[in-house]
Amino acid sequence: QVAAAVPTSAVTSSAIRPFDEPVAISPCCKLTVFSTRDPSHIMQVTAFSDSGAQGSYLTEKVRDQLHLPSVEHNQFTFKGIAGFKGATHLSDRVQLGVLLSTGAVHAIDTHTLTKVTENLLHADITEKQHDLLLTNDSSVLPIPPVDCEPVLTVRSNFYYIANSIPIKQLQSGFYL
Repeated sequence: QVAAAVPTSAVTSSAIRPFDEPVAISPCCKLTVFSTRDPSHIMQVTAFSDSGAQGSYLTEKVRDQLHLPSVEHNQFTFKGIAGFKGATHLSDRVQLGVLLSTGAVHAIDTHTLTKVTENLLHADITEKQHDLLLTNDSSVLPIPPVDCEPVLTVRSNFYYIANSIPIKQLQSGFYL
């Protein structure tokens, strides 16, 4: 996934390092999101693709910043493993617009939560770094991993709509 977020100057030879232990790089990307009721409220967020998610989740802070009106106020229960019920949360369901890299616009329904995930390790890739990654044949990830807390979690089916596909598998086993 190519996401423009880290300035090229942030990537230096000192940042290029091999992994000393197994590290999971999370499927995160930068998305441009907006209010479907008022497209002038727009921002870029870090989103996490969760293939096992019941739905899509947005932080209450981003909902407030985008002035997203509640479509429905409800409570929902996260499903647990092997049929066990998880925690129940009160939440607003809101509709969020997403501007795709193709220029197309897509709307997703999300539930608001105080926090959608813990900090995750991912690699933000600029267009200039794209060729560097494609030509890399070592187990070294030539882009420094970034630790951040995504504010949007989307079900993996959204990434089919966004046409996000792996472009290469590194020797380390990571997919780009």
